[in-house]
Amino acid sequence: MALLQLILSLLAFFVLLSSGLIFALVGIGQLTSQAPGISDTTSTFLYAGGLAFSGCLLLPSAGYALRRLVKGASLQPSRYFGGGWLLLASGLLVFLMPLILFAGNQVAGQENISWIILPPLHVLVVVIPIFWLVVMGLRGLPRGSGQRSWGLLGAGLSLAPALILFLELALLAVFIVVALFFISRQPGLSSELTNLVERLRTTSNPEVLVQFFLPYLQSPEVVVGLFAYIAIFVPLIEEALKPVGIWFLAGRRLSPVEGFTAGLLSGAGYALFENIFLSTTGAQWMILVLARVGTGAVHIFTASLVGWGLASAWSQGRYLRLGLTFAAAVCVHALWNGLTLLTTGLQFAPNTTLITSTQVLNLFAIGLGLLAFLCILMIWLMNRSLKRAIIAPLSKTALSQTELPEAEQLSDRETDEV
Repeated sequence: MALLQLILSLLAFFVLLSSGLIFALVGIGQLTSQAPGISDTTSTFLYAGGLAFSGCLLLPSAGYALRRLVKGASLQPSRYFGGGWLLLASGLLVFLMPLILFAGNQVAGQENISWIILPPLHVLVVVIPIFWLVVMGLRGLPRGSGQRSWGLLGAGLSLAPALILFLELALLAVFIVVALFFISRQPGLSSELTNLVERLRTTSNPEVLVQFFLPYLQSPEVVVGLFAYIAIFVPLIEEALKPVGIWFLAGRRLSPVEGFTAGLLSGAGYALFENIFLSTTGAQWMILVLARVGTGAVHIFTASLVGWGLASAWSQGRYLRLGLTFAAAVCVHALWNGLTLLTTGLQFAPNTTLITSTQVLNLFAIGLGLLAFLCILMIWLMNRSLKRAIIAPLSKTALSQTELPEAEQLSDRETDEV
C-alpha cells in the first residue's frame, strides 16, 4: 500500500507541476503578444498557480509513504486531532478573507499586476474556508497516522477528480450519442444541426452564439436532459468516487469515527481541486470564488457522511446506514446542483406575469446559502456527536477503575460482618 501511495503521489505531483509550467509558459506568451487580454492572461496564470500549489500538496503524502518503505515501520496508531490553536488560527484567517477578497477584486481588472498578484490571493481565498472546515471537523477526533491523513487528502485532490472526470465525460458522450441518434431520425432536426455546425465554424462572437443556442437551451428536452445529467447522474458519480482513498482502507476495519474523518479529508481534497480550477475567470473572480465556498462545504460534508457510512458497514455490518447516508449525500449534492443549474438557467428565461426572474433568482440564491450553512452546521454537529461517542466509553472505564477498590473494600466488610 505504501508503494502504491508513493507511485500515485509522485505521478500526480509531476503531472500537476508540469501542467502548471505549461500554463505559465502560455501565460508568458500571452503577455508578450500584442493584445494579450486581461481576463485570458489572468486566468492562465490562475491555472498555473493552482496546478503548482496542488502538486506541492502531494509531496507530504509521497514523503510519508517513502519513509514507511525505507524504515519499514508499522503504521502509527490513530492520533487525536487537538486543533485548539489551529481552530483559532483558521478562524482569524476567515475574518481576514474580506480583506483578501477586496485586494483581489481591486487588482483583478488591472492588466499590469493581476497576472502576478491574483494567483496567490486566489489560492489563499480557496484554501482558508476549506482549512477552517477541516480543523472544525477533525477537532478532538482520531485522524489516523500522517501517512494516512495526507494520503487521503492527496487521493481526493488528484485521483478522485481524474476518475470522476473520466466517468462524467463518458456519460456525457453517451448522452450526445443518444441525442444524435434521435436527431438523425428527424430530417428537420438534422438540417438544423447542419446549420448549427456551419454557424460554429463561421462565428466566434459569444453574444451571437448565445442568441443562436438560446432556443435550444429553452427546449424542454434539452432542459430535462441537462437537469438529469447535472442534478442526478453527476452527484451519483461524485459521491461514490470522492472518498476514493477510503476504498484503499477497506480491509483495515475503520471505526465509524475514523470513516468520518477519512471522508472529511477526502472531500476536502476534492473541494480544493474543484474550487481552485472552477473559479479562475479574472473578470468575475470575486463572485466565482465566493460562490465556490458553499460548494466546498457541500463536498466536505457529503464525503464525510459517506465515509462514516462505509466504515459503519465494514466494521459493524450496518449496510442500511451506508445506504441511507449515501442516499442523503446524493440528495444534498443533487439539491445543490439543481439550485445552481436553475439559478444559471433563469438568466435565459423570460419574466412571467406572476413573479419576476430577479425575485426567483434571489430565492434560489437564499436556498443555496441556507444549504451551505446547513452543511457547515452538520459538520460541527457530527464532530460533537462523535466526540461524545468516544468520550462516553472512556469515562465509564475510568469510573469503573476508580470505584473498583471501594467495591472490593465493601465486599470485605460485608464478609467480616457475616
